[in-house]
Amino acid sequence: MIESQYVFKDDYPTPILHRNTELNSLSRALKPTGRGRRAEDVLIHGPSGVGKSASARWLLRDLRQRWGLESANIECSGKTRNGIIHEAVTKHSDSGVVHRNQPRDDLVDALAAAVDGDPYVLVLDEADVIPDLDVLEDLFAIEGVSVIAITHQQVEWLNRVDRDLRPHFHGESQIEFRKYGGDELVDILEPRVEHGLTGDPTQSGHLEWIADETGGVARWAIKSVLSAAELALERNHDHFHDEDIADSFEHAMQKIRKANLRSLPLPHQPLRSLHGNSRNWTTVLRHDRSRASRFRLGRIRSRVEPGCEAAD
Repeated sequence: MIESQYVFKDDYPTPILHRNTELNSLSRALKPTGRGRRAEDVLIHGPSGVGKSASARWLLRDLRQRWGLESANIECSGKTRNGIIHEAVTKHSDSGVVHRNQPRDDLVDALAAAVDGDPYVLVLDEADVIPDLDVLEDLFAIEGVSVIAITHQQVEWLNRVDRDLRPHFHGESQIEFRKYGGDELVDILEPRVEHGLTGDPTQSGHLEWIADETGGVARWAIKSVLSAAELALERNHDHFHDEDIADSFEHAMQKIRKANLRSLPLPHQPLRSLHGNSRNWTTVLRHDRSRASRFRLGRIRSRVEPGCEAAD
């Protein structure tokens, strides 16, 4: 039933759907790099799982193909100031040999030498958990380097940024990613089913059910499809049953939460919950299990009552 687990991963390269406004704003900020100039700095913010990182990766990959734009995605969870600079150096194509334990000034000099004034875009993913935001001062001091910071709560994050650096992320440079609508999520799920599962094991209304129950969060919806397939296999079902869908939401969320916690060092784990990356998932799951039960009951009734159409 499962043809490719990779199709359901966050970094699976797939066209970005229903983010035209956000991509256009980001494209305008990056446009100067096509003329060899530094990009504008950007602050992308919004809840977890709504395409913030995927959109940035997709557009930067496209610009690399178009005009060779150098960029690097840095997962900031657990990284020190030096660690971020070190990764920025090592991910540049012209970097020399550097060591993580070198003095910070040496790392900054190595980054400046690698960039050499040409455009270099650094995506600081999970920027909420950067312990020392003075790293921004190091990066902005280098000609050609620009930053795309990806956060969940832009106000809280900006309050931690040095006052002199906040103008880098002025109002027009802030791009908000909202949750998807139900129909939009179905559009996102359909190609994952097509390329990630054998045949189409879903039944009428299943994708709509998943889109509705996951509340506009694409990551949760995508993982729920995979979880439904895993549960169906465990239960020897040759297609998705309603019970597989109903149980998939908590199954998927447990896996997401474990992955989130594994990505953080122990001292940072409470910070993740403070920033709402899981959006009070326990409360959400209690609410959604109730909604899932009502939805499943409605589907069962629709099959036994004459003249009623199946709920979608």
